[in-house]
Amino acid sequence: MRRHPFTGFSGNLMRQVIEGRGALVIGGLSAWLVIGGLGPALAAESAAGAGSGTVARELQALAEEIRALRRDVTRLRTEVRTLRRSRPEVTAFANPGTRALKEVKLGSDDPILGNPGAKLALVEFSDFECPFCFRFHKQAYPEIKRRYIDTGKLRYVFKDFPLGFHAGARPAAIAARCAAGQGKFWEMHEALFANQRALGEPLFGRLARDLSLDRARFDSCRQDPGSAAWIDQNTAEGEALGVRGTPTFFIGEVDGDKVVKAREISGAQPYAVFARVIESRLE
Repeated sequence: MRRHPFTGFSGNLMRQVIEGRGALVIGGLSAWLVIGGLGPALAAESAAGAGSGTVARELQALAEEIRALRRDVTRLRTEVRTLRRSRPEVTAFANPGTRALKEVKLGSDDPILGNPGAKLALVEFSDFECPFCFRFHKQAYPEIKRRYIDTGKLRYVFKDFPLGFHAGARPAAIAARCAAGQGKFWEMHEALFANQRALGEPLFGRLARDLSLDRARFDSCRQDPGSAAWIDQNTAEGEALGVRGTPTFFIGEVDGDKVVKAREISGAQPYAVFARVIESRLE
């Protein structure tokens, strides 16, 4: 999916664009030019005479600026519509933060990394094609793993939530699921994110070979309807929790087969956001 060109903007301006207020910013600037720039020019014309060449040129330049601003408004409206169509990912980027407490089910076959007896869990609903999921795994995840997962303080649980407009996400999730059947989920997990731009059959075949998977078992598993059903079950769990985009995380206390009092974190947040929630639960 093409990354949106406005993602370099500050958070407040990005929110203005997403919420449809960007046009007001441009519109306000247009009005300022008309009132603050064109008004004095007209007064000058009146004082100097309608035939003043200098004033005429200034008026022409201002008129060109206003036309350019109107074109910008039209372009901005088009971009806003594009953003709204891809709202799940944009929301994850532009409106990050923590939300109300939830309860998350733990499946017996959910991939778990870290101490299986840890009383605190981080559950991620993710998409192998999502650029924000990739950002999390490149930036915040390594430090979370080093400080909390590898030290036995936190168990990390992965759940699939392939977004419908990512054509490669669902087949990748199934490939990872089938690698899990041969004890290689986390190796496949890392390899899929590392090759996110190349998701597809050639990559899955190469990774099966690189990870020394039994190719016949791997291919048979990917054709098995039960593998897709597992992905669908993860997705349904996420939807029931109100997950709208990826990545979405839940950090809470493990109670049997569920994570309770779980704090939701949306988007590829910096490490400090996760550390704050984790530390508050470890106290």
